[in-house]
Amino acid sequence: MILEAMRRFPRLLVGFCAVHPLAPGAPREVERCLAAGFRGVGELAWYLEDLGGDLTAVLAPIAELCQHYRAPLLVHTNDPLGPAYPGKAAISLPELYRAIKAFPEVDWILAHWGGGLPFYGLMKKEAPEVFRRVYFDTAASPYLYRSAIYRLVAEMAGPEKILFGSDYPLLPPSRYLQEMEEARLPEAWREMILGKNLARLLGF
Repeated sequence: MILEAMRRFPRLLVGFCAVHPLAPGAPREVERCLAAGFRGVGELAWYLEDLGGDLTAVLAPIAELCQHYRAPLLVHTNDPLGPAYPGKAAISLPELYRAIKAFPEVDWILAHWGGGLPFYGLMKKEAPEVFRRVYFDTAASPYLYRSAIYRLVAEMAGPEKILFGSDYPLLPPSRYLQEMEEARLPEAWREMILGKNLARLLGF
């Protein structure tokens, strides 16, 4: 059904395929979807399992397919600190960093502002190069962070690295637009976040 809708409205609908990375046959399903015309993979999420030091090995088969098909890989992330909430998973940011480093030719999209990883883009060595093809989406931002995060991440990682994500129907897009207004973003940055960055990433 999704593929049919994509083919009917190719300029309006862009499909990403989602699997559980630990599910039997997950890489095979990803390859089937990408070969059929899906443009990306994700959001990959694991809420009950702690993948720990196995994260790179778990993601490797799917990351290799994303590299082959030149498809972005969207991964669930969240901050390791702060209160617990539904959807907050056991995410090891150091292990995620190692997975990204292991696949430097993959375009990574880290949901929910990357769980704090944009801060490390300020480091003088290694991290800026590792993050060369890493993007951060804004999903659930009104629940998680103050509106200043838009400007701060734009300054740390670059406005070209922020992708609009809404987590709809959890939150309406209007909440994000309001926060961008509060952050007093330049209009050029708003346009990039709200569509131009993703269009460029997908080759539109």
